[in-house]
Amino acid sequence: MKGFLIDTSVIISLLKDELGKEYEDFVLSKNSSISIITFLETARFYRLAGLKNKWPEAKKELEKFEILQLTQSIAENAAAYAGKLSIADSIIYATAYEHKLTVVTKDKDFKGLQDAVVLK
Repeated sequence: MKGFLIDTSVIISLLKDELGKEYEDFVLSKNSSISIITFLETARFYRLAGLKNKWPEAKKELEKFEILQLTQSIAENAAAYAGKLSIADSIIYATAYEHKLTVVTKDKDFKGLQDAVVLK
């Protein structure tokens, strides 16, 4: 079965208990991974939102996923999405491509991209 790369928008909704049960089990499946960029963006979110004291608990949840690292190949492929996606989203999408995963996101910028599922 093809796996999934869970985007930051979905992870933050999950950690805030706003994702909904119908998606939660799917996201937490053993076929789900995250990008190191999602790890970074989530850590940044907790810091900027004044939730630094809740970060250790959130970090434990993130560490349940396989965390895919940034490589030179991913960085090079991310450049192909300049203008369509932000640099962070470009790296996330290129990470999914490199690992043959489907991106699961709430970010409408991914709409229409191959191997991307945009949740409502």
